[in-house]
Amino acid sequence: DCSSKTMTGSGQTLRGPVKEHERLTIQLDRKIKDLESTRRSFITLIGNLRGMVYRCRNEPDWTMEYISDACLDITGYPPQALIENNEVSYGQLIHEDDRDRVNEQVQAALRENRPFETEYRLKHRDGSIVWVWEQGVCTHSGSGPERLEGYVSDITQRRKDSMERNRFFELTLDMLCIAGIDGYFKHLNPSWSRVLGWSNDELMARPWIELVHPDDRDATKKVGVALVEGNQVLSFKNRCLHKDGSYRWLSWDSMPLPVEGLMYGAVRDITEEINSQKKMSQLNRALRVLSAGNRALVRVGDEISLLKEMCKVLVEEGGYPIAWVGFAVGDDINSVKPVASAGVNESFFDELDTNWDDTMCGEGPTSTALRTGEPQLVKNIQNDPTMARWHDFAMSHGLTALISLPLFDRTGDSIGVMNIYGVHGGVFIPEEMKLLEELANDLSYGIGTHRLQADKMQTETMLEESLLQAIQAIARTVEKRDPYTAGHQNRVAQLAVAIATEMNMTESEIDGIRLGATIHDIGKIYVPAEILNRPGRLTDHEFGLIKTHPEVGFEIVEGVPFPWPIAEMVRQHHERLDGSGYPQGLKGEEILLEARIMAVADVVEAITSHRPYRPALGIEAGVEEILKRRGEWFDSQAVDACVRLVKEGRFQFH
Repeated sequence: DCSSKTMTGSGQTLRGPVKEHERLTIQLDRKIKDLESTRRSFITLIGNLRGMVYRCRNEPDWTMEYISDACLDITGYPPQALIENNEVSYGQLIHEDDRDRVNEQVQAALRENRPFETEYRLKHRDGSIVWVWEQGVCTHSGSGPERLEGYVSDITQRRKDSMERNRFFELTLDMLCIAGIDGYFKHLNPSWSRVLGWSNDELMARPWIELVHPDDRDATKKVGVALVEGNQVLSFKNRCLHKDGSYRWLSWDSMPLPVEGLMYGAVRDITEEINSQKKMSQLNRALRVLSAGNRALVRVGDEISLLKEMCKVLVEEGGYPIAWVGFAVGDDINSVKPVASAGVNESFFDELDTNWDDTMCGEGPTSTALRTGEPQLVKNIQNDPTMARWHDFAMSHGLTALISLPLFDRTGDSIGVMNIYGVHGGVFIPEEMKLLEELANDLSYGIGTHRLQADKMQTETMLEESLLQAIQAIARTVEKRDPYTAGHQNRVAQLAVAIATEMNMTESEIDGIRLGATIHDIGKIYVPAEILNRPGRLTDHEFGLIKTHPEVGFEIVEGVPFPWPIAEMVRQHHERLDGSGYPQGLKGEEILLEARIMAVADVVEAITSHRPYRPALGIEAGVEEILKRRGEWFDSQAVDACVRLVKEGRFQFH
């Protein structure tokens, strides 16, 4: 019994530890399983990473103790080949040009007890080069750094893309820039230096707004504000300073990155484009002026009006601020007299003291163009020594450039100058000058043509006056043969002109009537004087002789080249509307209107005045006679006009 109790007590004593052992074993198994599960999850996670995870000793060979399966993709070697440097050490795979740099970067980070990050090249098993990015940390033991643990990823494609971007950034002809909101450039490609002449360091050392033309700065600042507010800006144009002092036109496409405090810009040099547009605009302007000037040459009827119209065309069509024409005057000081202008008032010429002699007063472009017959161009009035006398005058009118174009007569001698002013730089490019020279030559031709026409008209007028005087002399000779009707033709002309004026005929038509009426009886020179002066009744034969005078007068005059049908007026002044007149028996509209008017005036004057066979009856009797035959013998409108003139007291013979 005693032993039995003893064993039972011992069994109870052993069961407690056994159960605890079993419990611990179960917990351990569970933890092992959890760890295994965690390990598998970790391995799966690592396997899913695009880069490789490693742990190595901190030594030049980077002896690997662990490296993930991605090692095969990145290096071409399986992990086992690098573990403990079985086939190759990781340090050997680092490009020889990068090893020292990478090692120094890692050791520096370890000394400063911070993670390290670096990029370098690996030599792939197939001989290619792989760019990698690595980030790692150091694990410490009591004796100092022991292990490096980190992550390595393949950045070859990213690096290639970056290099392509950088290559594009560096090689593109466009000007690419990155600027900060602090007003300074952060990065510029080489095109900036090529376009503006400054080195990129010089450009980045100053606020970029200092490069902008003063007139463009306000608009440029507004664009900067828009970018800071997050707005994209496209096709903004301004001018930026070149190192040589000139300005280049630039077109900006800009995009903001507010979070980073940066602005990206793609900029094009459009100076040549702007200059081409300006050049085309100037040529179009000159062509418009040339076209309008040529129309004026055809349209305008006299020289001074032509000169004024040409100046007006230059200002209104061409947009030039001032244009004026002056002619050389052969006075004591050889002055230049302005004869036409546009864009200025008379006070402009009060200040413009110009002559064309070879003295200091004649050294300007106007005088030189007159003396030499060559166009004179002043591109910059402020800096041109020949304009010294007129510098303040030009500046006060805002004038910066001038071209003086000589004008010539028909013999080729210079007689005047056409001056055209500009108010901005770049005016009067060579192509524009050629067109303006052509305009000046056309104007010279127009002046010559008008002067030739004026000379011709003067000669023709003198010939016409001489001819008229000769005809009037003949008419007076006729009247002297008939003292009773002396002055009849002149008085008929007075009334005929008054009737024609009342009927609103043209000035030229009235001049023709005046001449026709003045000589309408010229054919009576063929009639014997004794018949014309006989106070008694004429025989039929004698009256027949008198009736021949219209036809004789026609034959005398028809060879004279009058601008009016004078010969027909003379022949028809005794025709009547009903055909009862002589010498042709014409009716109605067959008779010239001028002859119908002369017929009315002839009858009224004949009845009004004394005749050999009766005394004067007065103008009222003459009016009564034409009213009796109104519409039958005499033209109704002519009769009515004559009646109005007499009844209203607006006509009397003198």
